[in-house]
Amino acid sequence: MIKRKKVSLCAAALLLSIIAGCSSSGEEKAAVKKPAAVEKTASSNGGESKPADNQQAHEEKKNETLSGEGTYNGRIDNNSIEVETAGETIALRLKGEHFDAVDSMSEGTTISFTYLKNDAGQYELIKFTAIAPPSAQPEKTKEIVYTVNGETVKKTGYYTVGNIGYAFYKFDSYESTEEEPRKDLLYSNEHEENFARIEILGTDYNAEELKKWSQEELKDIGNVQDVSGSEKIMEGTVYSAFAENDENKKYIVIAEKDGKGIKVTLHLVKSDLLEHEFKAMLSTLTIQ
Repeated sequence: MIKRKKVSLCAAALLLSIIAGCSSSGEEKAAVKKPAAVEKTASSNGGESKPADNQQAHEEKKNETLSGEGTYNGRIDNNSIEVETAGETIALRLKGEHFDAVDSMSEGTTISFTYLKNDAGQYELIKFTAIAPPSAQPEKTKEIVYTVNGETVKKTGYYTVGNIGYAFYKFDSYESTEEEPRKDLLYSNEHEENFARIEILGTDYNAEELKKWSQEELKDIGNVQDVSGSEKIMEGTVYSAFAENDENKKYIVIAEKDGKGIKVTLHLVKSDLLEHEFKAMLSTLTIQ
């Protein structure tokens, strides 16, 4: 009787062991399958794109047709041209049908163009159209003619762009520099005490007020004398006067060019030669 009970107990224990093992195995299988289910859910809910999708989007962007407008700067080599557009310079690869048209086009021409980025990462020109000719460029040098004591003098001036929106032709023995905001200084290298202060006044200047202040300033030098007719230093003069004493001479010129006011104050330590040179240079001044 005791033996039968032992057998029964052993059989019960074995059965419980088998059931527990099956339960553990089922949980492990569920644990393994769960990530797959999560992955499937993430994909169906807009998760990361597959590599194939990324590659397709990259190919479409790389071969996208682009358009622009810019300035033709000339050939880089036999197969490429340079175009300045939107504040940057790009190189465009040419095709056979472009060569004759490019060769007949002047540098500085404004063009509209379409292009694409090829598999090598280069920009290929598809087509272009010239829409504006090059703007006229000022001469780099100019012979300036003026008179000193009745004698005609010819001197070479070099095109110089100021710091505050103007340009003029400057002689070799002079320098131009920014003195302070909205004011430049043109002075003689050999005699720095002789200089012209150039100010750009903008469009809202008051000519009558400037005339009044100029006369007060000149009175500190001597008797104020108006300058008129052919004695005016600059075209577009609104008001011009000078004063002098035994040592110094000062001119003040108020002029208008392209709708903007300009004030020039010329300080001279008595020198006829420098006076005529300053006047000759200032007569070439233009607004940029």
